[in-house]
Amino acid sequence: MITPNIAVVELSEWENISDEGLRQRAQKSAGGWAHFFLARVGPNEAGLLVLDLLTRPPSANVREIFVVPGYRRMGIGEGLLAHAEVVARQRALPTLHLQVHPLVEDTSRQFLTQWYRRSGFITEGGHSDKMTKTLLDLGGPKGEE
Repeated sequence: MITPNIAVVELSEWENISDEGLRQRAQKSAGGWAHFFLARVGPNEAGLLVLDLLTRPPSANVREIFVVPGYRRMGIGEGLLAHAEVVARQRALPTLHLQVHPLVEDTSRQFLTQWYRRSGFITEGGHSDKMTKTLLDLGGPKGEE
């Protein structure tokens, strides 16, 4: 796997996306608490993360991760997922949630579930398509060692 230099930037509006396929994906996810993050490889738009940042209850929800076909299996999705975690942690959100749903025919639900598990997600309450990752320990302060 080739891992290109990936830059992830937040967009104020989904309309600022140049790639037609990514812009269509973003438009479908627009509304509510959606925040849009674009992965770039050099000047090229390579992937999209749509992330809901919720205050009640406090959590982050991955609404969508999509990687342009020519950039798949290069670490773009991992970079976007890692960025979702960073954003959620910066906002002190204790959990990151997602629903496993393949966006293209050549990706199976089983593949995606395993992919998310490798990133630390677990299945939520018996629902095989809902997964969560705990980001912050809310158990209170611990002594220094």
